[in-house]
Amino acid sequence: MLKRRRKLKKHSPVGSRPGLLQVPEGALPSRIRLVSFDADSCEEVEAASLEQVGAALAAGERLWVDVRGLADLEILQGVAELFRIHPLALEDVMNVPQRPKQVAYPENHQIVLQMLVPNHIDRFEQLSLFVGEGWVVTYQEQYDDDFDGVRERLRGGGGRLRTAGSGYLAYALLDAVVDAYFPHLHTVQGLLEEVEMAVFDEAHGGILELMHELRVTLLELRRAAWPQREVVQSLLRGESKFFGEEIQPYLRDIADHAIEILDQIESARDSVSNLTHIHLSLVGQRTNDVIRWLTVMASIFIPLTFLVGVYGMNFEHMPELGWRWSYPVLWTAMIALAACLFLFFARRGWLRDD
Repeated sequence: MLKRRRKLKKHSPVGSRPGLLQVPEGALPSRIRLVSFDADSCEEVEAASLEQVGAALAAGERLWVDVRGLADLEILQGVAELFRIHPLALEDVMNVPQRPKQVAYPENHQIVLQMLVPNHIDRFEQLSLFVGEGWVVTYQEQYDDDFDGVRERLRGGGGRLRTAGSGYLAYALLDAVVDAYFPHLHTVQGLLEEVEMAVFDEAHGGILELMHELRVTLLELRRAAWPQREVVQSLLRGESKFFGEEIQPYLRDIADHAIEILDQIESARDSVSNLTHIHLSLVGQRTNDVIRWLTVMASIFIPLTFLVGVYGMNFEHMPELGWRWSYPVLWTAMIALAACLFLFFARRGWLRDD
């Protein structure tokens, strides 16, 4: 059974100043992973300090600063100040979950996405991505992500990831977020196949609860995937200087994947709806079969009960009771009546399993 983990957004108090930061409930301690690279090398610092980040930025290196965990305001604000991230954008980082969106600022571009937590089909974390001239900054709620492939490409040095601009690195991260939906949807499809087999299994219990959980999970997936498609399409319209013409073909590929994901989600939702209708129809049919058999049995035994009730009355003068053959005649009449009713119902088709 899937476990529902719906996250409620924590809003700032009414009348508070813009940019007020509040640590999300259950936030993890903040860690900085610093990746500096060029065409010839790639260096990683797993637990970097703000001083190391500032020194790498001052040296003009190409950077990917990955901040994981949102509990330490000093670290979050320190990174934002180094890269001149707008206070309202940092507020979006802290007020999770945000609806996926993209906002262009004079010195950088903000992109907010809902990223699936690895190995969970119904849990999301917010990814806040900022791209500037020569750098990318990401804020994540969790420590685990689906960016290992991007990191391996940076370490290996193949392709354009080291030599292209920061927009290409941002594209690679966006592509990883969107493509991570496919294995999760494959898991949902496997659950749908199990549900389809269980629908026709009379002994299987809890099928409606499982279908309800799948329906809610698909609704959450659609709620996250739909605005992400809008984000990619807005980037395709050239609304950011960091995603130039050389990045547009790659963004179109992400847009195609986003549309395919939505198609799969809608198809799965239709399947769940159809399976629900089939299940309810089968339950109704089985109930009708039981009621039909009960009706047949009652129809057979009602006249027999009437005869037994009549001759079971304790009257002193009942002529049939004094007759020698009354008992076998009554039994013969009851058996004949039951047989006639049974044949009648059989000819009407009431005894067949549909």
